[in-house]
Amino acid sequence: MAEIMVIRALFNAGEYEQLSHENTQTLRFKSDMLSELNGLPGADNLTLFISPSQILFRKLILPNAGYKITNQSIAWLAEESMIADSESLHWTVLAHSKEAVHVAGINIAELEKIMLPLTAAGLQITSVLPNGLHLPYEENCWSAEKDNEGWLVRFNEYQLAHIDEAWFIHLINEHAPETIITSELLPTAFDSIKSIDGQHCYDIATMSHINLLSGALKPKPPARRVSKKLSLILWSALGLALLCFFSLKALTIGQLSNQAHEINARIQTTWQQYFPNDKHNNNYKFYLNQKIKDSYPDAMTQLSHLHAAIKLSPGIRIVSMDYNLRKRSFDLEVQADSLSALDVLMRNSEADFMFTQRTDDTAPGVYHLRSEKHD
Repeated sequence: MAEIMVIRALFNAGEYEQLSHENTQTLRFKSDMLSELNGLPGADNLTLFISPSQILFRKLILPNAGYKITNQSIAWLAEESMIADSESLHWTVLAHSKEAVHVAGINIAELEKIMLPLTAAGLQITSVLPNGLHLPYEENCWSAEKDNEGWLVRFNEYQLAHIDEAWFIHLINEHAPETIITSELLPTAFDSIKSIDGQHCYDIATMSHINLLSGALKPKPPARRVSKKLSLILWSALGLALLCFFSLKALTIGQLSNQAHEINARIQTTWQQYFPNDKHNNNYKFYLNQKIKDSYPDAMTQLSHLHAAIKLSPGIRIVSMDYNLRKRSFDLEVQADSLSALDVLMRNSEADFMFTQRTDDTAPGVYHLRSEKHD
C-alpha cells in the first residue's frame, strides 16, 4: 500500500498538524515550515483534513428517481436552503439513494487558500476530508470531541460542525438527542452520555470513500519520469511518425496537383471545342453562366412560351413558322377564326413577345406576326 501523509488544517489560519498512525504523535507546523515535510514518505500522497465550519452539509430530496446528479443540479436543489449563491460552491456527493442525496459544498477560493501553503511546499494533496469523520456515529445520537478551539460535533452520518462552547451549550439545551457520545466532560449537564472510542484520522484517511477533491478538482495522477533509453525510443518513434506523415502529405499534394493540371487541360480542350473564339483559360463556370445569360431566351424557351400562349388562345392555328437565330425572333403565319381571337393571342403573348402583325390579302383570315427583339 502506498505511503500516506495526513495533515489537519487548524481553524487558526496558517497552522497545520501532521497526524501519525493512531494519533500517537502530533506535530504542529506554521505555514512557512511545511517545506520540512517535503521528501518524507507520503509527501506525494497527502490527505488533508479541514474544519467542517468551512463546509456546507446538506441532505437534498431528489425530484425523481432518475434525476441526474451534477454540480449544477445539486446547486439548483440546494439554492432554496441557502442565503449565499449555491452555484459559487463546489459540491461533492457523500452518499445518495433513489430519494435523496447527501452533499458537501465548499468555496473553491477558500479551499485553494488552505491548500496553497502545502502545495507551495512541494506536497501533493490527493484527498481532502472534513475533520470529524473519525467520531463514532449512531442513530439518534450526537458525538462530540473538544479541542483547543471549541467542539467538534457529529450530528449524524453526514452532518459535521465545529462550534464554540456557548453555541454547543445552546444546542444541548434546546435540541439535544437521546444520547451524546463523548469521552469529554460536557460544558453543561446532560443525562445520557455514552463513551465509545471512535476511529483515528489516519485510519479514516486510508479507508474513506469521500474526497472533496471531486469532479473538476480531482487531482491529476502524478507524472512519472521516463528512462533515457525509453525517452530516446519515444522521440525516435515520434520523429519517424512525423517524417512519414509529411512525406505522405507531400506525395498526396503532388498527386493532387498533377490531377488538377490534367483536369484543367481537359476542361480547356472541351471549352475550345464549343467556344473556339473564346480565349479564356480559367474560371470557366463564370464565363459559361455569362454565355447562357447572354443567349437567353433561347429558341426552345421561346417556343415553349409560344406554345403556351397559343394553347390559351382558341381559334388560332399556326400555318408556318420561322426563327431568326441572330435576332432571336419568330416570324409566324397564323390563321385566326376572327380578329378577336387574334387579339387574345396578342394579349397572351405580350409578356414574352412583342408581335407586330400584317394581313395576308391573298388568304382571308391569315395573318403574319413578327416578334421584335426580346429585352
